[in-house]
Amino acid sequence: MTQMAPPDWNWADFCGKRLVLAEQRHGARLSAPLRERVREAVHCACEAIIKRDVGPGYTNIAIMGAFVTLIAGEVYGVERFAAYGLERLRKFAAYTRELGTFQEFNSPTYTVVAVQELSSIHTSTQLPEAKQLSGEMLDVAWRMIAEHYHVPTGQWSGPHSRSYSTVMTDAVRSFLLTAGVPSPSPSPSNRNDKAFTYNLDWYGNEIRCPERYFPYFQLAETKEYRQVMQKNVEGRPVNTATTYKDGFVSLGTFSKDVMWNQRRNLLAYVPAGDGFSYVHLRFLHDGYDYSSAVFTSVQERSDVLLGIGFCTNGGDTHIGLDPIDGTIEAADLRLRFELGGQVEGIKPQIGKEGEASDVSVSLGNGVNMQADVAFAAFDGETPHWSIVQDGEKLCLDYILYEGARKTFDFRAMEQALLVLAFRLAEGTLDSAGSLRFISRRGGGRTGSRPRSGYGCRSFAGGYRHCAGRTAAGVCRVPYAERNGACANLTVKADGKAGNAALETAAK
Repeated sequence: MTQMAPPDWNWADFCGKRLVLAEQRHGARLSAPLRERVREAVHCACEAIIKRDVGPGYTNIAIMGAFVTLIAGEVYGVERFAAYGLERLRKFAAYTRELGTFQEFNSPTYTVVAVQELSSIHTSTQLPEAKQLSGEMLDVAWRMIAEHYHVPTGQWSGPHSRSYSTVMTDAVRSFLLTAGVPSPSPSPSNRNDKAFTYNLDWYGNEIRCPERYFPYFQLAETKEYRQVMQKNVEGRPVNTATTYKDGFVSLGTFSKDVMWNQRRNLLAYVPAGDGFSYVHLRFLHDGYDYSSAVFTSVQERSDVLLGIGFCTNGGDTHIGLDPIDGTIEAADLRLRFELGGQVEGIKPQIGKEGEASDVSVSLGNGVNMQADVAFAAFDGETPHWSIVQDGEKLCLDYILYEGARKTFDFRAMEQALLVLAFRLAEGTLDSAGSLRFISRRGGGRTGSRPRSGYGCRSFAGGYRHCAGRTAAGVCRVPYAERNGACANLTVKADGKAGNAALETAAK
């Protein structure tokens, strides 16, 4: 413990699981002294888990801690451990039923971990109620995986609450194959393929995808899913995940979340040649994802209206470990549409007909991406688009600032806000339609006649109103306004009329 800075409490769960399984499966093969040391370690792990008492919102640790205490209680005959583990599983199941999904929503990494841990409970426990609860939660996990699998690209559709890789890894694909999922394509053809990787957590576990979900991995149907994944204390939705997928595109967004490097707030996949291309929206502070940038959006099918605001009390590289206290030093700040996968031959266009606010690119297989800036203000800077090659990735960057390192005080800024429209569409760029904005009066942008467009107004006190076409829904984008006042940009959309209104309300 003295060598850990700080101690990682999760080790009680991870190490405790390995040790209790060693006792349950192989205890008779261990020497007496070693077996006693394992028992002591498992008991210490259980006490640490009970003391910490993680809530049901920390999905994978909530499940893993329930497993360690429940199985330790059964194996060693400690009723207190078993009772705690079962009650923890009950609370997790009740919380998940109420929310309708896991708090760690649609995470390629941690949904797999959740399936592994729930399968461990289901396989190892002798308690009927624990088997029933773990089986119910396994169905939640498999339904989420199935609904987000995109057959044309073989990718795990967004948005992702926590992700360490924007493309599906060999480990995840191997997990799906092991679980009996009909061979996800493109994928290793069999278990002898060098891309297949085995995980020891699968040993001795009954990990099987229910057959009723097999069609989701075989048929490219047009679907749109909406799932509330976070509520406030009054029970009102705070963050809703939307996923649209068809035979050409997969596009997912959160309605409101921070731009942490593990988040995938706007994520798209499209087929390209014999593979795929992806679009991942990021906000970078000196080249690294900036956690105090706040993403807000409303999505309908493959259209998104989005805003980027900034909070004053969040983190920099992490959501909580390095708080900014309202100010940062930076030499570079930019919004980035990162294009990965197959990007050879892609040639983005910046601006059309003299307009330099929009960017467009043909992603292959007849699918095109467009993004247009409705409004941009950042501490008096003049943002602009730039095309950047970053290794094998092609990036469409909207640069807010680049230059000498200086301090940005979000508490004192007059304005700090971006509003963009984003579209993925099949067909030529012209036939897909423009996302151009025009100015109606005062300090706003100038342009030609609107096409499928928006009208914007800018006032001396800050950005006040924008009307145009977008998806049905409401989103509020926090941003810094004159004299450091905290305000919201509110997107109100009437899906039937196809009109939207964006306005601010001071707090």
